[in-house]
Amino acid sequence: MELASGPAGRFHVHIEYENEQLALGAIRLGARLVEAAICDRLAKVDLPRELERLRAVAEIGASLRGRVDERYPPRLLTLAAARAGGE
Repeated sequence: MELASGPAGRFHVHIEYENEQLALGAIRLGARLVEAAICDRLAKVDLPRELERLRAVAEIGASLRGRVDERYPPRLLTLAAARAGGE
């Protein structure tokens, strides 16, 4: 990851990734953490929950690519789908 500062309060982040959704989620979480820290609301962020969400995205991406990251063993995911037309 590479950081470069721009005008006051603005940063440009350049990253390499395999899972675009995971990368975007991590960047958004980072921005929320910085904002929460600035506004003295960091204690209100449920970091374990946020990290679990990122892990789930990583698992889904890895399974779609046919690879499993050994650091995050696969778990059973339960998906619920609504029936169309009340069937």
